[in-house]
This record gives sequence, C-alpha cells and structure tokens, in this order.
Amino acid sequence: MFILLLINTAVYLRAQKTDIYNRPVRVERSHDYDALHYRAEFSFNMEAKQLIGSNKMTVRALRNDFDRCLFDAGFNISIDEITDESGNSLEFNHKEDKVMVLFEDKYKYNDTISFLIRYTAVDPENDQKIFYEASENYPAMIWGPNFPNRVRNWMPCYDFPNDKVTHEMIIHAPEGFKAVSNGELQRMTHEDSGSSVWHWKQDLPHSTYLFVLAVAPYVVYEDALGDLPVNYWVFPKDSASAFTAFGRTPEIIEFFNELFGFEYPWAKCDQVMIPPMGGAAESTTATLYSNGMIVNMDEKGLKDYSFDRIIAHETAHHWWGDLITLRTWSQTWLNESFGTYCDYIWTNRVRGKDEGMIDLEGKKNAYLNEAHSKYIRPIVFDRYELASPGQNFDRHTYQKGALMLHLLRSILGDDLYFRTISYFLHKHAFEPVDTHDFMKAIKEITGQNLDWFFEQFFFRPGHPVFEVIKTWNSNENVLSIKVSQVQDTTHGVPYAFRIPVKIGLYLTDGKKVKQLWLNEREEVFEFSLDEEPKMVKFDDDGLLLKELRYAQGTDELLFKLDNDDIIGRAEAAAELSGDEITDEVKKALMATAQNDASWYVRKAAIESLEKSGYERINILCKKMALDSSSQVRVSAIRILGDTGDKRMIRFLKERFENDDSYRVQAECIISIGKCGSEKDIEFVGKAAKVTSTRNVIANAALSALNELEKK
Repeated sequence: MFILLLINTAVYLRAQKTDIYNRPVRVERSHDYDALHYRAEFSFNMEAKQLIGSNKMTVRALRNDFDRCLFDAGFNISIDEITDESGNSLEFNHKEDKVMVLFEDKYKYNDTISFLIRYTAVDPENDQKIFYEASENYPAMIWGPNFPNRVRNWMPCYDFPNDKVTHEMIIHAPEGFKAVSNGELQRMTHEDSGSSVWHWKQDLPHSTYLFVLAVAPYVVYEDALGDLPVNYWVFPKDSASAFTAFGRTPEIIEFFNELFGFEYPWAKCDQVMIPPMGGAAESTTATLYSNGMIVNMDEKGLKDYSFDRIIAHETAHHWWGDLITLRTWSQTWLNESFGTYCDYIWTNRVRGKDEGMIDLEGKKNAYLNEAHSKYIRPIVFDRYELASPGQNFDRHTYQKGALMLHLLRSILGDDLYFRTISYFLHKHAFEPVDTHDFMKAIKEITGQNLDWFFEQFFFRPGHPVFEVIKTWNSNENVLSIKVSQVQDTTHGVPYAFRIPVKIGLYLTDGKKVKQLWLNEREEVFEFSLDEEPKMVKFDDDGLLLKELRYAQGTDELLFKLDNDDIIGRAEAAAELSGDEITDEVKKALMATAQNDASWYVRKAAIESLEKSGYERINILCKKMALDSSSQVRVSAIRILGDTGDKRMIRFLKERFENDDSYRVQAECIISIGKCGSEKDIEFVGKAAKVTSTRNVIANAALSALNELEKK
C-alpha cells in the first residue's frame, strides 16, 4: 500500500505508454424522442440458450412529422415482428446493433407512441454471456449484463445514459429459480409447469445501464431499514455468508441518508450475486456483486476482507449514478468519484481517522501509478472507443476524482460542501447531469465561482510536482521556503496550479501551521521564528495529490519518524532506507517496527530494514510474525519467505497452524513454496483443501505447489 514516489516526472509525461489522444472524440447522443416506459416479458430455453422476449416501448415524439424511431438491439438479437398498438405489423430495418422502425402515421411533437417488439436473443459472440452453465463457483443461471451499453443484447431499447425511463419486467423463471429486477415486486405466481412468473415494476425513471435481469436458484435473506426492504440474493452454497458480508447495508444507507440530506429514493435495496465480472456494479434498487467476493465469507475472513467499503461505494451509487446520472460517458466522475469518495467517508467514520488517511494515501498511489505507467488525462474526457466507454472508468475517474472532491471539501468547508451536494441531488433528481450542472450548483449555494478549480483539476490533466528547498538564516532567525512547480506541461498540464497548502513548523513548544495559496511557477515564503524548526513539513495535512522533491536530512527524518502523522512516519521509514544506513537509523527503525501505534508504520519500518539489507531481519521478522496486525504479519512472513532459507520451514508451518488470519496463513503457504523442497509437498497439498474466505489458502497452495514441483 505504501509507495515512495520520487520520480523524474518529465519522462513519464512525455512517454505515455497508452496514447489515449488517438481515441476518437465522442459527444452526447442525440435523439428525437423521449423513452417513457418499457414493458418487457422474458422466457427462456435453457437447453438452446435462447431468451424469448418482447418489449413494448412507449415514447414521446420530440419533433413534428415523427414517422420513424431508431433504437438499439444487439447483433445477437433476431427480431421476429414489430407491431403497433392495433396489432398491425410495422416495417423495420435491423442493421448491426441499430433498428429503425417505420410508422404508418406521422406524429406531432409531444405525441405518445407505443409499439411492441417480439424477438429472440442468444449469447453474444463475446464474453458477455446471458446463459451460464453450472460451475464449481456458481449454479446454472441467467444474467443480463448491463454496464455500460449491453442491455441492448437482451432487450431492445434506447441504450444510452442521457434518457431515463420507467419499466416493468415480467420474467418466466425456470423451475427452482427466482428472478430479480429493479423496483417493487408486483406479484409472483407459480405455473403448472413448475416455473414461476415474477412481475417487477420500476416506477421511477433511470438509465438503461442500471437495468437488472438475474434468474438463478437464489436463496433470499430479508433485512430492512425501517419500512425499506433490504434483501440479500445469494447462491445456495454462499448462504452462510449472506449476513456476514452484507449485514451492515441498512446502517450504511442510514448514514448516507443523513450525509446527503436526501432520503434513500428507491423502493428497495437488494444485494444480488452474479457470476464473476471483476467486482461489483451499481444497478438501481439491486446492486450486483461477483459471487467470488463473498465465497466462504465469515468473521475470520472479515478481518482482512471487510465488505463494508465495497458496500459503501455501491450504496452511494443509489444517489450518485442512479438518482443523478452522467449525461454522457465523458462525465464518469459524477458516478465513480463520488462513489469512491463516499467509501472513504464511511471508512473514516467507522474505522477512524488513521485508517481514513491510509485509505486516501492508497487512492493517491493508485492514481499516481496509472499516471506513471499508462497515461494522464483530464477527469472529464471525451475520447473513447464507441463500444468501450468503460475505457473512462479508470484511476483518474475513481481515485483522482475522489481526491479532488476531498480538496474541494477542504476549500468550501464541510457546511457549504454538504449543503451543495444535497442541493445538487434535489435539484437534479432523476435527471442526467454533467460537470457544469455541478459547478452551477456550487455558485447557487455558496456564491463562489470555482470555475478555476474545475478548469485545472477536471478539464486539464496532470497534478502538481513540487520542488521544495528550505533555508534557515540563523543571523536573522528567518526560515525561507522556496516552492517550485516543476511538472512538465505536455498534454495541457497547467504551468502553475492554483492550490492551497499548509506548512507545518515543528518547534520546541509545539507545532505551528501556516496556510498558503500557491499561484506561481516559483514562489518564496519567509517566516520569522524564535528558533530553527526541528521539522518543516510541506502539505502538513496531506491534502494534496502531488509529487514532492524535498530533501530532508537524517536528523529531520528521525524526528519525523517519531512525531509526524501515520503517513509521514511511514514516509520517513521508507526514506531512511539505504545500503549504508547508520546504527542510529537501524536502532530507530527497529524501535518503530516493534512499538509504533500504527500497523501501517510498523510495516513500513520492517520493509525499510529489509530494503537496507539489515543483517538481523530474520530475527526481527520472526518476532513481527506475531504482531497484532495481520497486515504486519503478512509482510514479515513474506520477507522470511523471500530469504529462501530452509530453516524457516518449521516456523512457517507453525504459524500456518496457529494464525487466526486467512491472509497470513496464505502467505505462510506461499513462503513455504519459496523455502521448501519436495518433502513439503504433502503439507501444502493438505493446505489446498482448507476452506477460507475467497479461497485464498487454496489459491496460495496451488502457487506454492507449482514452486515446489519446479524444484
């Protein structure tokens, strides 16, 4: 989680490994009608893998002489017939993934027109299946992929986020199956054949990529927040994990109700398991989760694989993404930056300020890693392949956007920030929105013009790179701090960011904090003080998404190791590493590794000693393998494994048998693979049969067996 980034930025900006500016420019889709309501009905031939469907589309004309309607239907869909309200067949043309239906009459502006599409859908010729055969991890089931533009593969519709629609889904589920969709369940009836019919109705408008069609032999566990149904739809083999994984959902909804000043707007909140898709996805009233995320989830597993942050992120989408929705895929941050920032707010609330700081640091490093290894781009970005708007769902959208919201909150203050987001949600409820709508809301609530903020942080790429030099004039008792912005301006990166920064001055009688605003490429600030500070910290509250070149001597770093916040102490531990560290530094790092209050800092300290080639690292790590934090124990076990020392085997086996963390046990097995020999294959083979959350021990055993068999 901790990464020290002291990199030549001029190189990374000029040498983007992915030339995203070669992607075509995309604009918001035009349409000459407003989709009002869909009434869809589905039945299934599981053997032939066919979905037999119909969709009655009701639309409102947005022009006079409206005599044709263009909508989306995938390559995998065969349309049998389209009829008008009188049952008369209508002429249509299905080319690629678009259908044009021709009406017999010409309609006027604002007229309402309905027509019925009967069709058959099969699995598309890609990895977005509709029909899933039973596997070790999930039962046979039907799932209609939705994000970002795949509803068209199982239901003809207008499939773009800038139009919101209500809908009904009548689903004929095979025997033994249950069907879930958006909205309220109107009725469920059983048929003589053993199948069941589920009639769901979503009576508040939302965009098509939020539609849900999931049919499986679900076990449904009922929960609630007052009158709001909160249900967990899980596969039978995951039944024991349902409440362990999802049980805090009502509490999270209640928290966001208060935080946003807007009561949860939907009829229910279902958590629904589906086959692996890489994570979780917001869908109105029914969030989708890859089933692998809760495999064997129990209280022991929650120690290392807490589900809260993921649930918080996806639950926040019921406001940010479902209630208000990006107008076009260039505006992804309105969904994902808010979702990502909300999972930080939840973490900060339930796990405390220190864990919140660690969460933000992880977000910073995730974005910076993408900026260095792939590309930089503006957060609001209109270049993506037509079939791949998901290209914009990256670390710029998630992590960088969340960090910019954190900075905006600091600039506005909590009162105005949360007043603004509540006002924005109320003003644009059930509407598509864009960045300028949010900018306008800030002006209307606060009276402040923050166009400059969005111009440099949302409409332009990059981040500030600071070079800081401090000088102490002992004759005049003046501290001079020279701040240079040295970021390369390739691709439109601002020449100089306008940005607030706090300078922490650590003195004998305590800390003084100076608030500055940076505006120029190079600036010098002077402070008259009674003594030379023991430490001068640039960006004292760690607010900024930045890179920093700032030389601090060993004495200052040692002071920082003991006196800074957890991020600063971990940074000091990392910066004190080196091939020729002194005995004083070794002693300080040893003390930090064993005594610091934060697992994050203890972990950084032992990793710094490892990097420095500390000669007694094995002794230290055997001790740290008993640390109270599983994060520290994992790092210690990993270091022991990296030595390749066969003498570690007995200790690693003992820790595997006695540790109370699946993650640590998994690391023990991986390290046995690194240190062991053929005679350890039997032990690792037995470990492969151990049940663990997300099967982490079995997966580790497979990796270790591969290593041992190579030997």
